[in-house]
Order: sequence, then C-alpha cells, then structure tokens
Amino acid sequence: MAAFSPQVQGIIGRPNSTAAERMLELFFAPTATSQAAGKAWLARIAARQADREPPASPQVAAAQLAALKKWGQVTGERFASLKNIPQRTLVVNGHDDIMVPTVNSFTLQQKLPEARLILFPDSGHGSHFQFAGEFAEAAARFLAAE
Repeated sequence: MAAFSPQVQGIIGRPNSTAAERMLELFFAPTATSQAAGKAWLARIAARQADREPPASPQVAAAQLAALKKWGQVTGERFASLKNIPQRTLVVNGHDDIMVPTVNSFTLQQKLPEARLILFPDSGHGSHFQFAGEFAEAAARFLAAE
C-alpha cells in the first residue's frame, strides 16, 4: 500500500462534499445499516462538548501519507521484522475497508506472532465506531488477558 487507492483519493478530493459525507463514505460500508451506524457515530461526536479530542491537523494527514509512501518504497521482504515483535497485538478491521484494505489486517495478523484479529461484518475502516460496544468489550478482554 504505497498510496490510497484511486477510489479513496476521489472521495477525499471530492469538491462540494462535507467532511461528514466523506467520513461516512470512507469509514463505513455502503449499506443502509452501516451508513446508519456512521450517522449515529457522527451524532455521538457532535453531542460531546467537553473533553473532546483535538481535530487532526493537516500535519497529521501529511505524516500519514509520507509513511504510506515510504512503506510502498520498501523492497524485498517488508514483513520480516514483524516476527520479532513479542507483544500481544489486537488487529481490528471492517469487512469492507477501502482505506486500508481488509486483507492487510489478515496479513498483519499472520506475520505478528502474538496477534489476534477481529473483523466486523458490514463495516469499513470505522468498524470500531460502528460496533463500539462490542469493540470495547473485545478490547477489554484482550487487555485483561495474560
């Protein structure tokens, strides 16, 4: 993954679209149930007035794009060092992630020796937002395990 797909780039650069419209399309599957969950997530974010996370800056986006580009330029076996990571790792994704294709999560889980993989159905990059309660329970179980 050296860059975002043309589909994702098209959504990000779409003129006359709102940030909310782009987030729904980027983070949630194109089904009625997933889009409804995305709208509920946006409503939860808007409702919170205190102790909010600061918005991501343009520098964050630039750093992510630079990291994608650098990863795409790696030659040879790019996953070799992953086998040396001893920490337990929870890999979470949606069934239909267009931002970071779901197959990448499977590959990551296969290469990390102590990785667990959760794939949520009918969801995209924001699967943990769509299935917030189920994700929180799974994360708590993962963190509590030895």
